[in-house]
Amino acid sequence: KEDDLALLSLRGELSISELSNLFKRKRGAIFSRLRKLVEVGVVESNENCFQQSGNDAIFELIIKGIHPLTGEVLSEDSVWMHPSIQEDLRAILQK
Repeated sequence: KEDDLALLSLRGELSISELSNLFKRKRGAIFSRLRKLVEVGVVESNENCFQQSGNDAIFELIIKGIHPLTGEVLSEDSVWMHPSIQEDLRAILQK
């Protein structure tokens, strides 16, 4: 349970490869575990986010590394996870 919490808290800061090294697991195992953990929390995240305006909800999910339509964890090579895109989304939400 402690590892799961650490994994969830670090997923936005570290790449799948970095998480793989940190937890001494294969990339596929990290990706699968993240997907499973996020699936459990996505319902709550989606409900909370959709109380905001539509675009804000979508941006919040993307910043959290969650695909807004499927609830899947975005891969580290997703265009949405690019640092400049993430910075832009955060800037939009702060306005």
